[in-house]
Amino acid sequence: MADLKDTHYRTQVHAALLAGQWTSPAPARTPNGSPLSWSELFRKAKKHSKHADVPEAASQTHFLSLLLASTNPPSKELGNEEDPFALGHECVLLEERREDAQKAYELLQQLSSSDEFVKQAMAFFAFALDRPSECLEHVAGVAFADALPLTCPTLLVTPADEKAEKMSIPSVPAAPVDVEDGSAWLFMEALRSACLKGMAQERTAPDSPSKALASYDKGLSLLRSFAIPKALPAQPGRTSFESFTKYRELWRWAECLLWRSIVLSAQHWPAEKTLSVFRTYAAHSVHWPPTFQPAHRSTVCALYLRALVKLRPAAWSAEMRSVVLEYRAILSASTRFPSAGERNTPVEEFVDLCVAAWEAGGSVGDQSSWVLDILWWATRLTFNSPRILRHMARLLHVSGDHTLAVRVVRLYVQVVQKARETGALDAQGEDTHDEGMTERDTLWVDTLVQGARMLCRIPCGGVREAREADALVARVRGRLGNVNDELVASVDLADGICKFVLAIRGQEPGERGALLSKSVDLLLRSVERNPTPSACFHAALALSQPIPERNLEKAIELCRHAVEAEPREVRHWHLLALLEAKLGEWKKAKGVLEAAIEVSEDVELRTHADELREDGVVPRDFGNGHEDGDQTPTASAKDAKKDANGSADPSPTLIDSAARCLPPAADLLLRVPDHPRATPRELFDHALQLRMTQIALTERVEGAEGVEACWLEVFEWYSQRRDTFAQARSGRPSIDTRLTSSPAFFDTDPNDSSQVHGDMADGSSALPISNAPSHAPSSSLDATTIRSPARSSLDRPAEASDTIGPGSSVPTSVRRSSKEKRRMSGESTGSPDRDKKGKRVQQMLKNQVHKHQARINTISKKIGNGVARSSLSLHRSVSAPDLHAVLVRAGPYQASSIHSRRRISFSSRSRVSEKVRGGSPTAPSSPLPPLPTSATESSHDNRNARERRLLSDLWLMSAATFRRLEKLDQTRGAIQEAETLDEENEAVWVQLGLYFSTLGEEGNAIEAFHKALFIAPDDVPATVHLCGLYLRSRAPGAVDLAAGMLEALTRGAGWDGAEAWYLLARACRLQGRSNRERECLLFALGLAEVRGVRDVGVAVGWCL
Repeated sequence: MADLKDTHYRTQVHAALLAGQWTSPAPARTPNGSPLSWSELFRKAKKHSKHADVPEAASQTHFLSLLLASTNPPSKELGNEEDPFALGHECVLLEERREDAQKAYELLQQLSSSDEFVKQAMAFFAFALDRPSECLEHVAGVAFADALPLTCPTLLVTPADEKAEKMSIPSVPAAPVDVEDGSAWLFMEALRSACLKGMAQERTAPDSPSKALASYDKGLSLLRSFAIPKALPAQPGRTSFESFTKYRELWRWAECLLWRSIVLSAQHWPAEKTLSVFRTYAAHSVHWPPTFQPAHRSTVCALYLRALVKLRPAAWSAEMRSVVLEYRAILSASTRFPSAGERNTPVEEFVDLCVAAWEAGGSVGDQSSWVLDILWWATRLTFNSPRILRHMARLLHVSGDHTLAVRVVRLYVQVVQKARETGALDAQGEDTHDEGMTERDTLWVDTLVQGARMLCRIPCGGVREAREADALVARVRGRLGNVNDELVASVDLADGICKFVLAIRGQEPGERGALLSKSVDLLLRSVERNPTPSACFHAALALSQPIPERNLEKAIELCRHAVEAEPREVRHWHLLALLEAKLGEWKKAKGVLEAAIEVSEDVELRTHADELREDGVVPRDFGNGHEDGDQTPTASAKDAKKDANGSADPSPTLIDSAARCLPPAADLLLRVPDHPRATPRELFDHALQLRMTQIALTERVEGAEGVEACWLEVFEWYSQRRDTFAQARSGRPSIDTRLTSSPAFFDTDPNDSSQVHGDMADGSSALPISNAPSHAPSSSLDATTIRSPARSSLDRPAEASDTIGPGSSVPTSVRRSSKEKRRMSGESTGSPDRDKKGKRVQQMLKNQVHKHQARINTISKKIGNGVARSSLSLHRSVSAPDLHAVLVRAGPYQASSIHSRRRISFSSRSRVSEKVRGGSPTAPSSPLPPLPTSATESSHDNRNARERRLLSDLWLMSAATFRRLEKLDQTRGAIQEAETLDEENEAVWVQLGLYFSTLGEEGNAIEAFHKALFIAPDDVPATVHLCGLYLRSRAPGAVDLAAGMLEALTRGAGWDGAEAWYLLARACRLQGRSNRERECLLFALGLAEVRGVRDVGVAVGWCL
């Protein structure tokens, strides 16, 4: 019975010491469950213990812990630490408390016990009394670590071939052993002995931290070998801290050991070596509540994030985000909303660290969501912080939320402007406010410059946004007194871009010329101050416009400089090719495009490698022994660097040894790039635009016959990046194939207006005197589905398709062979292989059209109210699925109140087209069953608007090619597919009008152009084609109507379209205005001389 009580009370003493509830009234219980106070616990333990000195030492340890708790009460708020790295006063009593402690220390010395626990207690007292030498003497005879259970041996894997040099796999450490209740007390005492020894060595040898670090390293090895089991939560979604409450004193010593080890190693060890200490800390801090040692832990988290940002180890993304979550929880529990005139500096510093971590990961917009979550959280603990608003505007923009980004920029301007109005300026012109209350001039100027560029860059921007951007730059002009020339150059660059975009969007004839001229002056001045690639690119864009300052040779020179300075930017290469084509240098343009495609594939490979590296997979080229990509060197790469003497180049420490505060997190922030990094979807868009331009160039040189088979090659490239099997689930059984687009250019008599302007739907600016291909606008894609025209998904192996989507990685680009390059560049137009592929494409489309008999399922409503009285509509054959209900329900274009529902059968048009070519139609195949509504809805939901518009435009461009080849069945099939993809695309009706014009049905063509203008009143191709038909018809009032429409068009959106000016000259001639006719012809001739192969704005955009 006595042994049972001895065991019970010894266990209760150990459990009470582990829990560390020094002020608890009942830290233990009797065998029958009655509560015991501290004094009763120690009394009963002494009574039933065979060695009374151990309970006495436990009693004195409890007494010393009470003294220390009253000496250094834990702080629950951050921001008041004078020296976050101070290590000297922890566990040391104040002078007024030492007298009582001295008596207890003498009592322990009188025991003359050889028990290790008694020696440990005396070492604890000696250190608390500021006697580190005596502490070292006592702790030298303590070996609690030897009594702990042994861990499993470390597993070392080596290759079988001993001759393989430097190929051994590093050792794999064994998993930590879970500490049970019986050994938890030993574990705590082992940690305390290591910690006391290290702290004593810090005080005895302050100039030699290596001794203390060696002692702490022994404690770290224990923490790596043993682990406390994590308690399961009582309720789902909630964190349980039972493992912390039960072992509170163990965690106090573990945290103390980790804290002091991290600070010393951060000051004296290389950053790579310190990282292992941080990871040990992270493995155990999961047990701790946010209120436990918030000052220490916030400093540790800040240093941890700093190390990850600087080193970027493998699979660092998940590690970094776990630290961010812990830091956020600590700040939520230990900071509060600031009072008037105060700032929440810890939260602002934390935000800077998060943004720096995101920048270290590549500043990818697709990976910004977690940083935005932190920023929104930070707004609840700060009040109108300019720093947070600045970061938020940038990240919202790169993530695609342009509307909210603009609102945040406006709020930032208001906040900083109001703060500046309430302050004064010193002799240097800087604000006298605290730095956090307002912004330094450099930050203010840089943020407003980026905001202006953002307003010019957003795809939904209009004239209002352009004017607002111009106003932001005007605000900046008044704060340039204290900034460097580089920043002044960026202001000139932003000002030039704003005026250029305002001239393009504003469509004000009286202002356009002056704005473009001023834009050229500003951009050239920016190039002189700081010739950045972006400044050269935009200056080249401005110099290529039809203004008096136009200088294509200078533009090409600037564009070459941009390519040399930033060779991985595909749009620089693309613009250079377009400018060479404007001068008629076809071979140079072709060579630049081929190089650009190689660059785009290389960029795609590097982007894919970066994504793998973020997941912990490091791609390596075993041919040269180097890692793929040009990322920041990892720790292993840095260790491999050698100096001239052959020794390793030491890595710098995280903080200076004399540092008394954390370095500002803003030091880790990179300079905001000139333009956001392209996302994988945008890279795909740029690569697709390159191929569209390459086909346009080939068609310009060889004609439409030379590029017919090129669509198959573009499609094969396209299909490698899209999921072919999703098309089977998309609910479109009519046609299981997808083609890419073809440029369009004139191939008919210039006197025939319907043919002269027959390709304006593709967006080209061609004159009848010069044949040129056209283009279509494009967009980036998320998860487009496409099938090869050569093989359907049913007979295609699964391995042939790759999936690209928001959650999948980009597949490796397949390099095109030299044969494929010759095909795309038009060097071998008559090869049998090309003819065979061309026939395959033709037969595929012909079979599809005959099988499904005119599947165009239009908005099927006719513009009424006097627009046209003919019953133009597109009739679905019985073989096509009924998608009318889905289209009406899904699309915002619903004009049923003014549209007729009468339809005209496309089958009659098919007979006419067959009669024109002297052929006979093929009987339609049996109809396919209609799709379930759910499948149709899921297909519509899975494709976003930009994706559908891009695919629709590609089909329309291919329709233009087939129309010029007089393959009207294929033309009609392509138009059907384009209309099904995007019923709101006005270019569908433009191409349909051109199709009817080819058949000689001018009435239906006019009505189709009217419908295009109903969808987009400012559409240039629809207006030009419609006016061409009016001029051709010579109906009463038609010439005056066409002249009025063309006058408005050339003053607005069509100011740089050669066709619009040419038709206006024809209208003026018919009206007898010879002088105006001459002016229009001269301007049209000037535009036609440098018209190129595609519109520059559509191909590369107006703003990076």
